[in-house]
Amino acid sequence: RENGRKRQPRLRTPQEMATLVGSRLPGLIRDLALTGAGTVVPMPAAAVAEQVRVAYDPAAATIIEAARAAGEDAGVSWSNAGPAAHYTSWSGYRHDGAASVSWQLVQPPRGVVDSRVLQDLLAPQDELHRKRVTIIYRPHDPATAAAVVDKDLRTATGRPGERVRAAQSAAITAATQAAQEEASGAGVERFSLLVTATVRDPQQLGKAEDLVDQLGRASRLRLRPCYGSQDAAFAAALGVGVGV
Repeated sequence: RENGRKRQPRLRTPQEMATLVGSRLPGLIRDLALTGAGTVVPMPAAAVAEQVRVAYDPAAATIIEAARAAGEDAGVSWSNAGPAAHYTSWSGYRHDGAASVSWQLVQPPRGVVDSRVLQDLLAPQDELHRKRVTIIYRPHDPATAAAVVDKDLRTATGRPGERVRAAQSAAITAATQAAQEEASGAGVERFSLLVTATVRDPQQLGKAEDLVDQLGRASRLRLRPCYGSQDAAFAAALGVGVGV
């Protein structure tokens, strides 16, 4: 603290961020391979810019794919990767020749979660031109992690004398397992999820909203539209990095 005020974290320069990301990439690639993701290769900067361009302007996908097939440069850089024009409303987002709606996670699945829990949400949908599901992770530091798992365990077991229901029993089991794993050296992470549905015809946004609402319930997720921040949610869900 300085003069009784909390000191704000220093923002890193682009060069410092590049150095930081570069130092962490080898470890991330190794860890991803261990999860069964297969061979992981970092995307070149040009490919990342092209991905962003297609997200904002889906019609550009054909041009970029044709340039790749011909071995030519698609001419996409960070200076022109964004939309030529865009407009955000309270509950939607127009960008170039498409329109999108984004949702944020309010409540994750309760009880036991298996590898198929997001299957319906991740599956392609003919009704949507594009659908993007972005999972965001942010690890706790070791001291905070211990406090978090201890609190969760106390909350799960803090109702003595009551009949233990199935959901409460599952919560106790999960909290106990998390505490044991944290004590053995495992990390604890905060996570969230963003879903973006894109259509070419803005008149189809209502159908897109109903479809994603159904998919969220099928995946046992509570999703909420990002009211008033649709443009920011769209950008955050691109997966190209968020500076804090």
